[in-house]
Amino acid sequence: MSEKRVVGRRVFIALEIVCIILLACLVGATSLYQSQISDKDNTIFSQNSQISSLQNQASNLQNQVNDLNNIVNLNRSKIWVLNQTIIFPAGSYASFIRQDTDYAGCVSFIFQTSMSTTTYVQAIYSSHGINYDYQVYVGTSGTSSLPVLSTPSIEIRIGDPLNAVNVTMTVIYTY
Repeated sequence: MSEKRVVGRRVFIALEIVCIILLACLVGATSLYQSQISDKDNTIFSQNSQISSLQNQASNLQNQVNDLNNIVNLNRSKIWVLNQTIIFPAGSYASFIRQDTDYAGCVSFIFQTSMSTTTYVQAIYSSHGINYDYQVYVGTSGTSSLPVLSTPSIEIRIGDPLNAVNVTMTVIYTY
């Protein structure tokens, strides 16, 4: 019977050693895999951040495309003058200068004058080395438009060579 105890004890000790070795291997494997899992989590976080950044860039680029399409289709405008009344004597003109004509488009005039049929609007500017001077007689009321190219500065005149005029006008730059 003492041999059985010795064998049983040896088996028990061998099993304890095997369990300790298995436990050490399990702890080592868990530690190794935990490190790999942490590395993978960091990689996933980094890639998610990149995806978010790229989605923001794509959204910003789409907004730029939409803005440029609006410009190409002349869907954008700025009001330069809104219902302003100007009075000037015969043979003279009123003028204003704008420095925000960044794109080709047109300048529209909505106006009403005092009984003169010789009132004119004029756009004077230089673009790409060429001087432009557009003048249109507008009569007593209505809307008139003049084409413009991109320019650092444009002078808009409204005048009458023959009559003193009282003009109420709105000027819109469409681009």
